[in-house]
Amino acid sequence: TGNLGVLYLLDNGLAPYASYSTSFAPVIGANFSSMPQPETGEQYEVGVKYQPLGSNSFITASVFDLRKQNVTTVDPINSTRRVQTGEVRARGLELEGKASLTRKLDLIASYTLLDPEITRSNVAAEVGKMPFQTARHTSKLWLDYSFGSDVLPGWGVDGGVRNVGKTAAGTTDQYFNPGYTLVDAALRYQSGPIRFSLNVANLFDKVTLANRAQFYGQDRTITATLGYRW
Repeated sequence: TGNLGVLYLLDNGLAPYASYSTSFAPVIGANFSSMPQPETGEQYEVGVKYQPLGSNSFITASVFDLRKQNVTTVDPINSTRRVQTGEVRARGLELEGKASLTRKLDLIASYTLLDPEITRSNVAAEVGKMPFQTARHTSKLWLDYSFGSDVLPGWGVDGGVRNVGKTAAGTTDQYFNPGYTLVDAALRYQSGPIRFSLNVANLFDKVTLANRAQFYGQDRTITATLGYRW
């Protein structure tokens, strides 16, 4: 894989940039020839970053074009087999910002508008439709609070919400699962090279649906991490 990027920082804090990158991912299972090829991808992105002089706050706006090739699709000769002749494209807009509200409190927000589309498939009804389990709108809002050296030195708490719009659960009839909003939280501690964190995803254990309402989404998940850096 390879990537190339260029960024120019202006004196007023604006920084326009452009990038190009490629990727690959192994395909689970095998195609009809039993010699699977990895899915390959390429991305074009242009955007602008802005950080006011003397400030820790910043905003970023970007547009991108992603394409994934070697996607498995139905064999036109035998519908019980799969071949890697499909392609998926996703274009979109991404906005992200961080605001230092106080010396101890930061706010981080992001929004993505995605236009995903199946551009090549051996199933004619899939072409032009949204890929499985994709959403047009996603957004996040996160608060990060550090207690500082005067009270509970090294400790911090985080919390926020993430919203996922309705997601495609079929690629021919475009059945959609409803959107949802989840609350996440975290507790962290750092002292020198030692870092501990406790993260809770879906804090209130809200039920979400996936795959034509046949499965539930992620339940409340608690993850503890202890790290040492040298």
